[in-house]
Amino acid sequence: MTTTIYLLILALIAGGVAGYYLRRLISQKRVSTAETKAEKILRDAKAKEQELLLGAREKALKIIDEAKREEEGRRHELQQEKKRLESRETLFDKKLLEFEERQQKLSEKINQVETVKA
Repeated sequence: MTTTIYLLILALIAGGVAGYYLRRLISQKRVSTAETKAEKILRDAKAKEQELLLGAREKALKIIDEAKREEEGRRHELQQEKKRLESRETLFDKKLLEFEERQQKLSEKINQVETVKA
């Protein structure tokens, strides 16, 4: 009977040790699986971050290009408007000179008439 008790105690200890190592092995496997999943999630997040950054950069470049095109268009319009105004100013100056010449000729004719009258 004492041998049976020893065997029973020995089997119990062996079972406890085997259970401990089996539980430890399962825990390590779970940790390893969790770490693998975490690494995959982290890689996916970094890839998504890069994708979003590239998209944002592309969008920013498009906005900058569009702004440059608008600026160039406005600059062109201003140059056209400036040319048109300069042309009108030149025409106005020419007409003003013509008007002053007519006024001077008219004054001369009035003086001639006054001289003839006198």
